[in-house]
Amino acid sequence: MKNIKEIKNSKGEILALITREKLDNKGVNFITNAKLPFQMAVSNYLPKTKIPPHVHVTKRIMVNQSLEMIHIDQGKAIFTIFDEKRKPIKKVVLNSGDTILLIAGGHSIRYTKKTKIIEIKQGPYFGKGNDKIIFEA
Repeated sequence: MKNIKEIKNSKGEILALITREKLDNKGVNFITNAKLPFQMAVSNYLPKTKIPPHVHVTKRIMVNQSLEMIHIDQGKAIFTIFDEKRKPIKKVVLNSGDTILLIAGGHSIRYTKKTKIIEIKQGPYFGKGNDKIIFEA
């Protein structure tokens, strides 16, 4: 899909997915593997398109992997993506309107100007000391 970038490790496993502000795909397009515990779709709808009222089915799901999505609402950030051995793989710049889904490995972020983000991840969140392992790069 145009304007979707995959960052992979040496084994070809996806560490992160990036969507850029200008996406021109049509309809609903899930860009994540259906087996991931967190799904991301990029959708464009024509005027007057309606999605019928609905509820989502309640089900018990075991999650053993934490994914995180960060949308740059305004500003600019440089993400460094690390593999499972904490080796830096790629640096990528995200600007207003861009979104990154962090799937595996590690990451660091450096904000280069005043930036407002929207961050989404599985909960509950137990705080930095319980949910993150900080490492030297």
